Amino acid sequence: MQLAMFSIISSRQNFKWRAECKESPLVSRSVSTKSGIRLGLSASQLKAMLGKPTEETKRELKWVFETRKLMTDKEMYELAKSFGKQKLEDAYWYVNTYLEATFVNSELMSVQIARTVTY
Repeated sequence: MQLAMFSIISSRQNFKWRAECKESPLVSRSVSTKSGIRLGLSASQLKAMLGKPTEETKRELKWVFETRKLMTDKEMYELAKSFGKQKLEDAYWYVNTYLEATFVNSELMSVQIARTVTY
């Protein structure tokens, strides 16, 4: 299993563990994901990028994306070898992505993105 997670939180966002976080010059309103998700976006801008959220409240939007991708022949061979088998057929990667966005005054103040890949 592979797991990747990160959060980007505005310095203007108040939350329970705020004192434990240190400000970084590497994080600013210009930091964004490859798809353009960044602090300061409106809910409608984020919905335009990601589609209808899985869950929506006044302050938060959440998305859950679940996909399945067929492994390449090489990936199946390597996985079979790790299990002591000769061959795997029709093996898939299961990719789950979770995104949680928090808004204050209609502005994106924090975003958490987690992705897991399992077989």
